[in-house]
Amino acid sequence: FPQAAFYGNRAAALIQSYKFKEALEDCLSAVKLDPNFRKAYIRGTKCYTQLGQLDDALKFAQTGLDKFPNDKDIKQGYDRIGIIKNKLNRIEEKLTVVSEKYSSLFEGILKPKPTPSPSEDTPT
Repeated sequence: FPQAAFYGNRAAALIQSYKFKEALEDCLSAVKLDPNFRKAYIRGTKCYTQLGQLDDALKFAQTGLDKFPNDKDIKQGYDRIGIIKNKLNRIEEKLTVVSEKYSSLFEGILKPKPTPSPSEDTPT
């Protein structure tokens, strides 16, 4: 019979090999077998985070915190996701500002204002 610890330990080995997708599958299998296997929540949160699936990482970590409210490792993973999301939001805001500046700059270059036609008062 498969045991949660088997999947959890294999997930740990896969994480060390940077195989986060496979490790995540093992973490999810471990949680299915034993919803109280806390290491699966720690490792699964890390996998989701490394895969850039931050919303899923938050949900998974929150599920772990619901079961283990005083677990510092799960809380640390949860907090780390918040920090990453905040940094990504700040980067996105800065990129938006830069993009808008360049758009307006190139708008003027690509669509120059029409030059006025010579008036009749100007001698030729």
